[in-house]
Amino acid sequence: MIFYRALQPLLANTFSILAFIAKHIPFLKEKSRKFWTTSEMRYVEGKPAFLQIDPAVFGGRKPIWIHAASGEFEYAKPVIREIAKTSGHPVLVTYFSPTFAQNVRAFPGVAASAPLPLDSRDELEQFIAHLQPSALLIARTDAWPNTVFVAELKKIPILLFSATFQADSKRLRGLGRGLTIETLQKISKIQCVSHDDQSLLKTLGLQNVDVCGDTRYDQVLERLKGANPRPSFPAQSIFDRALIAGSVWSEDLIPVLTASFNTFKESPHTLILVPHEISDPFLAQIEAAAKKFGYQPGDVIRFSQLTASAELSPGEARKEIRVIIVDRVGLLAEIYLLGQVAFVGGSFRKTVHSVMEPLAAGCLTVVGPLHTNNREALEFKMLPEPNELGLANVKYVSVVADADSFTQTLRTLWKALDKNNFSSVIRSEIAKRGGATSSVLRWLSETRA
Repeated sequence: MIFYRALQPLLANTFSILAFIAKHIPFLKEKSRKFWTTSEMRYVEGKPAFLQIDPAVFGGRKPIWIHAASGEFEYAKPVIREIAKTSGHPVLVTYFSPTFAQNVRAFPGVAASAPLPLDSRDELEQFIAHLQPSALLIARTDAWPNTVFVAELKKIPILLFSATFQADSKRLRGLGRGLTIETLQKISKIQCVSHDDQSLLKTLGLQNVDVCGDTRYDQVLERLKGANPRPSFPAQSIFDRALIAGSVWSEDLIPVLTASFNTFKESPHTLILVPHEISDPFLAQIEAAAKKFGYQPGDVIRFSQLTASAELSPGEARKEIRVIIVDRVGLLAEIYLLGQVAFVGGSFRKTVHSVMEPLAAGCLTVVGPLHTNNREALEFKMLPEPNELGLANVKYVSVVADADSFTQTLRTLWKALDKNNFSSVIRSEIAKRGGATSSVLRWLSETRA
């Protein structure tokens, strides 16, 4: 830790210099925008960005400080929501990446937000002196050494929640291992996701560890509560069954289109494609790929072109659409409710996106070969237990290797759905995993934050 603290100013300065260079080299500027923005956003007129926060926004109370690096904000959302509901305590959120900055600012219950200082001890001491947080909650694993060290030095209780660790993590190898262990030892309490996480941490000599689950389950369950996507999708446009392909990249297109096209005749269904990133070139690429498969005019439509009517007019003929391309953001979680089967994108590209939302919506879920980064995919591909439902070949998460195996798997799933409704049992499995947020609130209450 002493060596890291001595080295940190050099690391931070190097990061800032590289970011400045990247921004001012024309061919790198756009490609590296996230990189240099990450550095640049931390200062306003040469001063740390957190000094722009007026402590008066907290109404004379000490805020609860929550740090969520980027996508980890999804783990923090249910915690913020419950804090607002049960105590009304002001919440201060820090983040590392600019990706979720606007999302954080707009979320109900966030009194103020700012980028986390680049683990500078001097700036962190200034941060705490200026904003006076009463507790620090860190989502997932983003526990920076100086952030934890300074918070502990200032006698601020620290909770790491929804934490998960892998034995082969870079943080637990080489020089990083000792720094990671020393940092985790300074945390008041670690609430990890599973018993495997707890066992691993205990082998590192850590005793401040409880198994409390994953707050993201609470977030997904809350988001789907009362959700109904049907009014957004006209009754005449959707078959009785739907395959939802969520967070799709270009590498996912051929397997998805192949499987849907090849199983349509025996099991008519709508394929609803939701791109991970919506852009006109990618939407056009999807349409061109569908055309090559032989889809006819009128079979493929963009979501924005659907009519608003949710019901058939008297005498109106039913005209189902075979492929709907969703060209609006923020709808995916609810769209999963339309499906019986879902495919989660990224798993033919690099890493799979979250399978939690389609499972929470009750979908039998399919992933490609690149899924081992996702804990829920690994867990739910083992469920249900053999013969539990009398269908040994059907798992809640199915893994496919290519377009042919996707076709075979989808055919099996459609046939299984002829005999069984899996939605309720899958939702029940997800519901069992809720409740981690209450553990966070309990810890806050016990620390009198």
